Amino acid sequence: MKKSQASMELMLFVGIGLIILIIYFTFFFTQTTNYNLEKEKRLGQDILEKVKTEIELAEEVNNGYSRTFILPPTLNGISYNITIQNKELLIDTPNFNFIELIPEVTGNIQKNQNIIKKEENVIYLN
Repeated sequence: MKKSQASMELMLFVGIGLIILIIYFTFFFTQTTNYNLEKEKRLGQDILEKVKTEIELAEEVNNGYSRTFILPPTLNGISYNITIQNKELLIDTPNFNFIELIPEVTGNIQKNQNIIKKEENVIYLN
């Protein structure tokens, strides 16, 4: 009688332990996923603000302005696309799309090195 009771108690404790492990790993996975999404969102917004600031600065200064700025090839390992269409700056990541209105720009933006100039009140990129 005691051996069967001990076996049942052991099975009960092992079962409770497995349930606790499953709950822990589910919570850990959810937290990791949320952290990675927040990181992707923050990095995308940072690039968006950096480019917008560069373009707005070029708009405010006098003709003859020229500056080089660099955009990373990835956002800490996360791929992204960056384009300018009409007066919109667009950044696409796997989980987010960022759009910001900007002054009119002639040219295209690219990852890595970009040259921004202002000549005859027109902003040129690359």
